[in-house]
Amino acid sequence: MSKTKASSLSAGLIAKKGQAVPATASVAPVEDVAAPAPAPAVSVEPAPQSQAQPEAKEAAVIPEAGYYKALTVKLNRARYEKLKTLGMRLDKKSQAIFEAALDDYLAKHADKLG
Repeated sequence: MSKTKASSLSAGLIAKKGQAVPATASVAPVEDVAAPAPAPAVSVEPAPQSQAQPEAKEAAVIPEAGYYKALTVKLNRARYEKLKTLGMRLDKKSQAIFEAALDDYLAKHADKLG
């Protein structure tokens, strides 16, 4: 088994953006290479705004402002699809639906919280 010496890495291997060429092609000196032409300006118009009125966001009761805990919920395919379909129809994120469901559940079982 023969060991070959690794190639040295030097500043000569660094090419400026737009000036890189394959190693098999002849490389012109950096001074002779013209800078690439700037891209043409593109006009971007904003997307049309939805006419639907946004729902008033409910003020969440958070004992410690800014505190949150990330949780993972595993759902089977049927539940996941129902959640996403409902979210699309209500224009709500899954997070908001889960929070509302949890608030309802906790209110229903408040007597057991102590």
